[in-house]
Amino acid sequence: MVSAERVDGDTCQLTICASRATRDAGQLKRMFALRLVELEPGFGIDVMNLAVPHADPPGT
Repeated sequence: MVSAERVDGDTCQLTICASRATRDAGQLKRMFALRLVELEPGFGIDVMNLAVPHADPPGT
């Protein structure tokens, strides 16, 4: 989950899920790039957080 706090105090969130665990930086970058446009930055973003609430070990 990516959470962004905008300069106007509003918070935007989006969730990115993969069908299996991955360490492939290119794949993760593509997944984020497709969804980051949904954050609607308004006049700007002050803080951005990345949380991983559930992760499987690689190779499972």
